[in-house]
Amino acid sequence: MAPWAGYKLRSIADNVETILAIELLAASAGVDFLRPLRSSPPLEELHARVREKIPPHLGDRRLDHDIHALGALLGDPGLWDKLVPEEPT
Repeated sequence: MAPWAGYKLRSIADNVETILAIELLAASAGVDFLRPLRSSPPLEELHARVREKIPPHLGDRRLDHDIHALGALLGDPGLWDKLVPEEPT
């Protein structure tokens, strides 16, 4: 039973990564629509990192490559080191 549970957990984690990538893609488009308004510095940094990988959508196109690229970005520990401040000890 344990190997099957591990396989299922991996499948769930992959699905969560895909969902978060789609949400990040939609949120980035929302930030673009609301320009010239600015957000908090961590969110602006995240938006800049997203736009380094994926240009803004100006028309219809396939999104699967964008979603995959954002999934890889979300898995990058360096991204979170810059965005999430260290807790004081």
